[in-house]
Amino acid sequence: MEIVYNPGARYDASVKAVIRIHTVRKVGDGFGFDLRSTYLQTENTDLRQQLNVNYRNNGWDLFGTLKYERHAYFQESIIRQSTYVDTLWTQENQLRVDGLSNPLTVVAGINYEFSPKQQLGMKYTLTTFPGKNQDMASTSSDVYADGQFYDRLVSRDDQQQDLQPRHRLNSYYSGTFGKLTVDFNGDFYRSSQTTRSSITESSEEQDDRAIRSENHIYNRLIAARTILTHPLLGGTLSVGNEFTRTHRKDDYRTSNPMIPSSGTEIQDQNLSFYAEYNRATPIGQITAGLRYEDLYWDYFRDGVRNDELSRSYSQWFPALTYSNQFGNLQLQMGYSVKTVRPAYWQMGSNIFYANRFTMQTGNPFLKPTTLHDVSMMGSWRFLQLAVSWKQQKNAIIQWAEQLEENPAVTLLSNININQIPSLSAFLTASPKFGIWGPQASIGLTAQWLEMEIRGEQVRMNRPMPIASFNNSFSLAKGFLVNLDSRFQGKGFHQNFRTTRNQFVVDAGITKSFLEDKLSLTLKGHDLFHGRKMGIFAFNDRLDIFQYSKWDSRELELTVRYKFNTARNRYKGNGAGDREINRMI
Repeated sequence: MEIVYNPGARYDASVKAVIRIHTVRKVGDGFGFDLRSTYLQTENTDLRQQLNVNYRNNGWDLFGTLKYERHAYFQESIIRQSTYVDTLWTQENQLRVDGLSNPLTVVAGINYEFSPKQQLGMKYTLTTFPGKNQDMASTSSDVYADGQFYDRLVSRDDQQQDLQPRHRLNSYYSGTFGKLTVDFNGDFYRSSQTTRSSITESSEEQDDRAIRSENHIYNRLIAARTILTHPLLGGTLSVGNEFTRTHRKDDYRTSNPMIPSSGTEIQDQNLSFYAEYNRATPIGQITAGLRYEDLYWDYFRDGVRNDELSRSYSQWFPALTYSNQFGNLQLQMGYSVKTVRPAYWQMGSNIFYANRFTMQTGNPFLKPTTLHDVSMMGSWRFLQLAVSWKQQKNAIIQWAEQLEENPAVTLLSNININQIPSLSAFLTASPKFGIWGPQASIGLTAQWLEMEIRGEQVRMNRPMPIASFNNSFSLAKGFLVNLDSRFQGKGFHQNFRTTRNQFVVDAGITKSFLEDKLSLTLKGHDLFHGRKMGIFAFNDRLDIFQYSKWDSRELELTVRYKFNTARNRYKGNGAGDREINRMI
């Protein structure tokens, strides 16, 4: 296994790290399966049931997965809002969200190895949602105008989701012809869903409101990637291209004329080419690459193409990596340019109602973020140091603005800002003491950001400390004990300041039987219920403080039985992963 923290030009410009797995030998021929059942208990009950099966013989590999999950959750929040306009409006909100989802995933695939140098395969993934999938949010809001009581609002938002089956088909080919290696991946994806929302809002002093909405979303994607690799002048040259085309429709209808209906459609196409060369030199291993991406999208509103919102981008993404070993010291340094493209929901035109003072929408004018990353990694025996300096151009942040016709009403959205420089540094120690394998990590993330808030320059530069201490104990008679802890301190991220420390402790014990074929695992997650969040958001005319907690303290019991299992031989790695993630 190989971890690449600064992948080169061959990978999509949004990829930050890659794990490469190289198969050493073939095992597991014949029939095999892996069956596991997990029960999780918080204030709700969650389930994960999964069966993996495979049959391997004479180069053929047939495999399948059946997985059912039940996720029930809640969130409780206290939200305080202060809006600085002609009147100082303040809100004291108490929010409770309860949600439930029941995804069922079916995977079927086939893999054929003509020879050690020729393989191809195909995999189909079907995700369905057979049970009830819903979210119910209840909010009580006390509203004050210039410190005087104005109104008390009580609202209930009941969302029902009709999630149609999601289809994904992936195929791949990997072959070697003499010294030339060819890798191909192709993807097809389709999904659709309808969310029906019913909001009832009662007011002590004003009129009551009822808002019904229906949001239908349709996604489709095709993607292909081809990579050619050949030795050249003592090194290795890789060239390739990648193509993705997506189609998204978002139809939003409401019953209240105060909240406009909208219909948007985005057709997105990206064609990219890359070349990468790596070679061992007397001073170390050097990898240099260059990627070119030609991106354009057509934006439609209510069936009519909008020229102002339809855009095209052509951009070069260079990458350079140097690595070497000096005795026990391993060193890697790199520079790369990546991109972060906005999710499709961030570019929508829908306006979602929270209460009569707060609404949320997308921003179709968002631009992609360009990320310059200079990194260094070093390891010496059981010590590892990772340092990264990033410069985000056109960084995307959450932002709030006031409606022109009624400044008391806040519209939450996303905007681009000029840049955010940031630094991350982590030191990790992974020694081994007999049965005890500890791993301790300490570091920080810091940014340099200054914004004008209500006419004053506010520096958002406080570093955020992060630490972890994980322990594993390999005991006699097949017992494995884990005790892990994570800490995240106060600090800034974009225009948010975290206002409380997080400290999370997990523990678990695993017992193996029958030569590791059968195992029982008992885990406790967030034992002291430390996963609670406090944030303060800075905006021009609005300050928001939010304190949230979840049902994160959880007991997990897993029973697992394995028979003749081995690592999946399937080498398809998804040509459309990035775009699918933008659709969700």
